[in-house]
Amino acid sequence: MNPNISNFQELYDAYYTKSFTFAKSYVQDHMVAEDIVAESFIKLWKITSEKEIDYPQALLFTTLRNRALDYLRQHTLRHT
Repeated sequence: MNPNISNFQELYDAYYTKSFTFAKSYVQDHMVAEDIVAESFIKLWKITSEKEIDYPQALLFTTLRNRALDYLRQHTLRHT
């Protein structure tokens, strides 16, 4: 993927809603899900600016899952 703004905007437009729904299914909190999605898109942007990624949406959803699970671990530790 060529890391130019139009490609990133296309990816964002195509996957934001799915990404948000995916993250919210893990964390059950609207604001936290939005933060996770934003952080994941930023990470995707940084990675694609450094190297060619064949399947950016797979990387995006893996990042979303990992960030959501990290949040849940931290949230559980704080509230136990």
